[in-house]
Amino acid sequence: MLEHGADVNAIGQHGSLFERAFQARNHDLVHYLLERGARPEVPLDIYNRTSIRMAVDRGIFELAKLLIEHCARANLLLPDDGVDALAVACRTSDVPMATMLVGYGADVNTPSSDGLTPLQVACWKKSVEIVKVLVEAGADVNARFSNRRTPLQNACLYENVEVVKVLLEAGADVNARFSNGRTPLQDACWYKNVEVVKVLVEAGADVNARFSNGRTPLQDACWDGNVEVVKVLVEAGADVNARFSNGRTPLQDACWDGNVEIVKVLVEAGADVHAKGHLEPGFSAL
Repeated sequence: MLEHGADVNAIGQHGSLFERAFQARNHDLVHYLLERGARPEVPLDIYNRTSIRMAVDRGIFELAKLLIEHCARANLLLPDDGVDALAVACRTSDVPMATMLVGYGADVNTPSSDGLTPLQVACWKKSVEIVKVLVEAGADVNARFSNRRTPLQNACLYENVEVVKVLLEAGADVNARFSNGRTPLQDACWYKNVEVVKVLVEAGADVNARFSNGRTPLQDACWDGNVEVVKVLVEAGADVNARFSNGRTPLQDACWDGNVEIVKVLVEAGADVHAKGHLEPGFSAL
């Protein structure tokens, strides 16, 4: 029929011939139809997903490759959610798919409608291989999400030391601040990840940077803390007598939490055992 002039994009009761070939994952038929004018950019479902987007969603590598080679467009945005093919591959941690898309020219810095770049998504998903692919392709390691969070902060939040290393080696700002003033080191201390803390400190993280409420990384580490994280911070020069906005010190936090090991480390480092909270009259470590 096609050889005699039938419309390759005609839509019947069960959709177009191209749609049916795609849904059946018939590579040869899809290729044949593309050669005869099938339009892969036409949405195939109620969510306005194109064949390329659906192939990436489902991890159908060969079909995705065929479609992209044919239309030479690796960035096909959806009207409903604004998520392109590369962002989908990052969200599903599909390394071969992401690598292929980047190789065909997908923009590694295009944010989705939620403001996340592919690199931020990859850091969130802890995919070090995809992070490497994106960084090597020129992804902005200091791009900020709408709340000012950077890829490095995402990596620290989700505690992936290998991703943290890749980002730092690529020039990520180790002291970048979140919208509320938190730094990557404060996130790592809050989650008590000693390996991430060590990497950040070695990269020059400010061990005395203050959160918007006045808390320092050491105070985060002392609250429900990890003694190894506290040791790393103290050895790096953290102020053991720094005060929170209510006047509390790291030692008071450690005492409140009942962590004897952390109390010992702080006292040996010169913590003032008589310091009293400004907003809590009479409250001291003792």
